[in-house]
Amino acid sequence: EICNLNDTLQGLGGLLVEPGASGRTRAWFAQFPAGKKHYVAGVPVPVLIGLLRPLGLLGGGAPARPPSLLHLATVPALDCEFEELSLAKARRYHGMSLEHTNELRVQCCDGRRQVMLVSRVAAGGAFDQKLAEGDVVLRVAGQPVTRPQDVERLMELHSQGKQEAVTWTVLRSRQLFEASIAPSVRSTDGTQRLVIFNGIVVRPTPRAVAERGGPLRPHTRPGAGLYFWHIFPGSPADAFGLSAPGWLVQVDDEELLSI
Repeated sequence: EICNLNDTLQGLGGLLVEPGASGRTRAWFAQFPAGKKHYVAGVPVPVLIGLLRPLGLLGGGAPARPPSLLHLATVPALDCEFEELSLAKARRYHGMSLEHTNELRVQCCDGRRQVMLVSRVAAGGAFDQKLAEGDVVLRVAGQPVTRPQDVERLMELHSQGKQEAVTWTVLRSRQLFEASIAPSVRSTDGTQRLVIFNGIVVRPTPRAVAERGGPLRPHTRPGAGLYFWHIFPGSPADAFGLSAPGWLVQVDDEELLSI
């Protein structure tokens, strides 16, 4: 799902293309801030296509939306994150049966014998209270899965674009159980306005930031508060040592709850 790149220059971004005459694009990549450091990550083309087609930005899908309405477009999403776990560790530490191990081994590709472990569940999302961190995903819609792409394909096939629930078979605390899970419908949150205040770039709290957890307060809810992720060098905020990210919650004695 993600391409990690090393030994790159600050501010670098672009496309990864195949060598030779074809020059076909394989992934888009860019640099992202992480505190005072930066990291470079890319998104493969098949993932981008799955996001752009429902928005009407590619052929063969929904009709294109006028730019003024693009923020209303939605795409299906899975409210959890996965990490790879070797079949040997799943069997040794999670009690996976020999039957499931052999079934998943046949399904594995690229010589990587692995299964998916749930590493994070988005707070308040469709998977909350149904999946938990540490769950081992064995089947989706009755089919064995070993990669996130397998889950996305089966969810799209069986939910039929209507956000209908699909049965997952999961191993938790050495016990098998089934969970009925439907994909969530996500959009850009409708953000159409940014404000620069003394060098601080603020906007309503993004959904992805709110789902990361932390104290649940009025200004940290999705679409509420004044969240900032960038401070312009040389600005008053920079001169006083303010660092991003964070929330602007009060000016003098006045509380700030919205943009």
